[in-house]
This record gives sequence, C-alpha cells and structure tokens, in this order.
Amino acid sequence: MPTDDPERDDEPSSSKSETQAPNPPENLPAAVAETLRTLSEQRLREAVIYGQELLQARQGPAPHIEPKPGEEFIRVEDREGYTQVVKRTPCGNDCEDCPHGPYVYHVTEEETPSGERRTRWALIGRAEE
Repeated sequence: MPTDDPERDDEPSSSKSETQAPNPPENLPAAVAETLRTLSEQRLREAVIYGQELLQARQGPAPHIEPKPGEEFIRVEDREGYTQVVKRTPCGNDCEDCPHGPYVYHVTEEETPSGERRTRWALIGRAEE
C-alpha cells in the first residue's frame, strides 16, 4: 500500500549504482564530473591515483625538514615533486633495537581545501642498507 511519507522509499535498492551520486565541487568542469560519473570503480580508483600523482608533482619538495626527537635522518634529497627522506625512527616501546629502519619516505608540502599548507609524509618502504 503506497504511503504519503516522503522519507520512506518503498522501492528496494538493487545496486550501488542506483544510489544518488554526490554533487561535484562547484568549480569542477561539468565535462570532468560527467566523465568521472561514468567510470567503473577500477577506472575511478585509477583516476584518483593519477590525480594524487599530479598534485604531488605540482606541490614540489617539502620545505626544510628536521628530525623529531629520537629520529635519525640518514639522507635527505630534493627530487622532482617531493623530498626523499631516509630515516630511522623509534617505535615508542623503548626496545633494544630502537631506532628502527631505515625507511624511505616521500615528503611533500600540500595545500588543503581550506587553503592551509601542510607537510605530508608517505611511507614508501624499507630502505636498502
């Protein structure tokens, strides 16, 4: 029996594709928004990764970076689009093996949607010794 309740949806949802898509950002070109809407989940993930890589390439190396207490910087190199940092870092457990590593990080300075700048550390993996 139909109801006049606008909050109730009597139609079962059969798939994620039937859910309402979010509204794109105001300044995003309509053609880009429409293209993104039509992508499969896999292609959309690839587009997000590509967008992140573009942002990283545009941001450039991080400003001067200093180690935190207990960290040991082994190497700091400015690269195209990021600063590569190889460091040893403490685990916080006061173990005999501290500091651990070395680990490779790619460090960038990014602008947040609010316009603030922040330093972003991306762990790449264990460094060859």
